[in-house]
Amino acid sequence: MSGHSHLTAPFATPLDIKNPILDIAASFWPDDRYTAFRTLYGAMRKLDDIVDEVALAPFGGVERRRATARLDEWLGCLHGSGARFPEAALARETLLSLRLPFAPWENLAQAMRYDLDQRGFPTFMTFARYTKGAAVAPATVFLQLLRHNESAESDAHARAIRSVARPLALFSYMTHILRDFARDFREGLVYFPADFRRRFGVDDDSLARAADGGADLRFVSMVAEYCRIASWYRERAGDAIVAFEGRLTDDGRFSLRLIWELYTQLFERIHERKFALPTEGLEIPRTEVLARILGAATRLGFPNATLTRGLTRLGMAV
Repeated sequence: MSGHSHLTAPFATPLDIKNPILDIAASFWPDDRYTAFRTLYGAMRKLDDIVDEVALAPFGGVERRRATARLDEWLGCLHGSGARFPEAALARETLLSLRLPFAPWENLAQAMRYDLDQRGFPTFMTFARYTKGAAVAPATVFLQLLRHNESAESDAHARAIRSVARPLALFSYMTHILRDFARDFREGLVYFPADFRRRFGVDDDSLARAADGGADLRFVSMVAEYCRIASWYRERAGDAIVAFEGRLTDDGRFSLRLIWELYTQLFERIHERKFALPTEGLEIPRTEVLARILGAATRLGFPNATLTRGLTRLGMAV
């Protein structure tokens, strides 16, 4: 994954930002930051739509070339050239108002160009480079939107943000890949890198059986190793958050810890399945999410009034 004049909500209806955990975490922010979050992540969702709309189009074809041109035009609008994409113009206004850098958006666009030009990842290293835009960039924007106790423009603060953004983004992104494997596979998307699959002898037939609920030992072994790597990033993210929390206000500390808690909750549910991934996605019941939120609030001593405001936004008021 993030005071200005346009703080009447830019989206009158609920917005699909493609990541409800981030929306939950941001719901405990003051109105101005929450509106900025919805503006920027709504813009990311619109940018992602450019790629999604040609997901089934052949690689190298005219539809993907046109999508690449639209992507470049969208990014140009973000930088102040043209006005075809109002959500890009609104994101630009928000970035300038909060004095946030444009670099994460360039990285995000680079990952989307990869999606338009390539199918899958030949190596784990290729995947890791891809996540700089697909996962670390959105996480960086979220961390930049947190309210800080010091100047967010210092070099030291930028380094501190990077130290949290990468492990937290990799843990979160790999958890998404595990949860959504079957659905992605049916849409022609495989996020497990080819060299990683070969290491365990997982071929296309093995993937297809796993997506239908018949995972074999090779697939289960591969997922177990993938979970081990994701767990390593989880631990590094937890350590980085502890080191970073002193820079944040109470709502920033709570929302950052909440992201880690809710992804851990989802990751634990995958572990409970003993690496046989769900065939229809995996959603955590709202009652369990609420329990995790309340538990984190109790441990951190989060103010009740701010907690109530966030839960009301989420329709979870107790």
